Amino acid sequence: MIHIWALWCPICKLEADNIQSVSKDYEVITIAVKSGTDKEIKKYLLENNISFKVVNDIDGLLSSKFNIEVFPTTIIYNKNREMVFTDVGYTSSWLLKLKMWYVSI
Repeated sequence: MIHIWALWCPICKLEADNIQSVSKDYEVITIAVKSGTDKEIKKYLLENNISFKVVNDIDGLLSSKFNIEVFPTTIIYNKNREMVFTDVGYTSSWLLKLKMWYVSI
């Protein structure tokens, strides 16, 4: 699962616990878009007890390669690296886990 979010996005902050929950059971990589320095992102993660993997997309280059225009966006791939689901906006942890379970069977 690739989760694209930003520190300046209020919905992203609401969804952070859901992504954290999914990351305990499944491989999750997140991309923080135009969210400041590595130090600022690390501070946010520590303050909110978040441990998922984060790539800092300082200039938004990665998000533009994915054609992301709305935050947060979550992309779920299957074992064959084929995109199976895309969620834009808030998604509950149970729905994310259900989708991740589905692509893993």
